[in-house]
Amino acid sequence: MEKHLSGCSFKVVQCPNWGCKEKLTKQELQIHVTFECSWRKITCEYCKIYYIHNEKQSHFDVCTKFPVQCTNKCGVRDIPREKLEVHVHDDCPKTEVQCEYKNLGCDAVFPRSDTKYHSESQVEHHLSLALRGLETTQHQVRALASLVKDQSQQIKRLEQMTRNFAPYIWKIPDFQTVHDKAVTGEQETILSEPFYLSKNGYKLRIKMMPNGGSANPDASKTLKGKFLSVFVKVIPGEYDSVLPWPFTEKLRITLIDQNICQSERVNICKVIDFKVNEWPRPVEETELGLGFGDFVHQSVLQTRSYLKNNTIFIMVSR
Repeated sequence: MEKHLSGCSFKVVQCPNWGCKEKLTKQELQIHVTFECSWRKITCEYCKIYYIHNEKQSHFDVCTKFPVQCTNKCGVRDIPREKLEVHVHDDCPKTEVQCEYKNLGCDAVFPRSDTKYHSESQVEHHLSLALRGLETTQHQVRALASLVKDQSQQIKRLEQMTRNFAPYIWKIPDFQTVHDKAVTGEQETILSEPFYLSKNGYKLRIKMMPNGGSANPDASKTLKGKFLSVFVKVIPGEYDSVLPWPFTEKLRITLIDQNICQSERVNICKVIDFKVNEWPRPVEETELGLGFGDFVHQSVLQTRSYLKNNTIFIMVSR
């Protein structure tokens, strides 16, 4: 009996579709589930996604593939919803568009279908705008060219000033060894490389006595062991034949404070006035030079950041 009841086509059962509360015989179930049940699953003919039959309209209202008509009422009806915006923006003949010469000054707005008519009927106006725009561009180009020329000239002047007044900076590394050699008398004087402070100018060289000293033996006795002495020499140069003599310029000698914060640096500067120079034009390099035997006291040299990483910097400028 139980076996018969379990397979009996007249047995009343409930619809298996979720949400459906219908009860019917087994022989009616297949037709109900497949064709009649409002809770049956259906595949959308447009997007191929499943939806519940009784939610058909709700699905069509959001289906991205569902065909809709143009919102501008241009007559096109079978536009997939996901492509409606593209149609309106790029293709719809009723969409309002701006003239292609807008950037030149034409402010006309018209339906896309009138584009050809507008272009053909406004040729003279558009040509006038184009010519005016060309003239404006030419003025701007000339103004820009003039500005570039002015800036180029300023750059050249600055470069010329830089060439003419560039300072010379002498780096003396391993200063303690240099100083020790001066103290022992092994090497009392060191010289910088020759340099120029101006193009086609006088050739110069820095002479330093790390333990103090002077070309004058009497003065040298009072300086040794107490000061760092610095002098500048004018030496034979390749442009001497076209330069006046005597050399009468003022030169600034600077011991650079190497403090990492430039605003807090306290450089030591002294000025040499070569107007007092009465020497003849040099034909060979000699010991003669002008400067300061007492340029900086040895105790001061050890303060601040004048001596840093066992290195000092001496700058000569005009």
